[in-house]
Amino acid sequence: MYIGEYVLKDVNLEVSAGDFILIRGRSGVGKTSLLKILSLLSRPSRGRVYFMDRDVTDAPDSLRSSIRAKYYSVVFQGENLISTLTLAENIHLALDVKKMGETWIGIDELLETLGLKGLENRYPHQLSAGEKQRAALARALATTPDILLLDEPLANLDDDIGATVLELLSRYNREEGAAVVVTTTELHSRLPGTRSYIIRDSHLIVD
Repeated sequence: MYIGEYVLKDVNLEVSAGDFILIRGRSGVGKTSLLKILSLLSRPSRGRVYFMDRDVTDAPDSLRSSIRAKYYSVVFQGENLISTLTLAENIHLALDVKKMGETWIGIDELLETLGLKGLENRYPHQLSAGEKQRAALARALATTPDILLLDEPLANLDDDIGATVLELLSRYNREEGAAVVVTTTELHSRLPGTRSYIIRDSHLIVD
């Protein structure tokens, strides 16, 4: 990927159902850029991107959006919630968009597990940074995606809540057979991962 200079070079990454992949690296090394390519939000300046053995590198935006809506949930850093909707409304809107009546483990259990029970009627500006991050994760998990991409999901969480989030992600990965890709700046982290990589000098290296 080229933005003034190449952020990522010679990246070769295959993501399959049931994978739990950890991508580590310092801030600014290209972790978010890689997630944007994986989620079909960005196109690489060189190389090809395949989805289910189909080359989608130059596919029209409508097709890429359709694939993303059907198979993915993506949570980037920053504001992920719709500011004019409550926490509960944010989740229900995501379910409505995907035409889903049921969630993976139920919204109540999901919110309780993430320490958000009782906050359903709060708007994003009434939530702390950590609560907003967990709310965005709850919305993503509620839609039971086949592919879950998370950019620094532990950045604003304390150790106890972070451990809860990791266990929830691991459980989702096991029970649903979904592919989970997590990025982190914790270079010595012990996050669960079927495969672990580090981005160094613009290259994705098996860790």
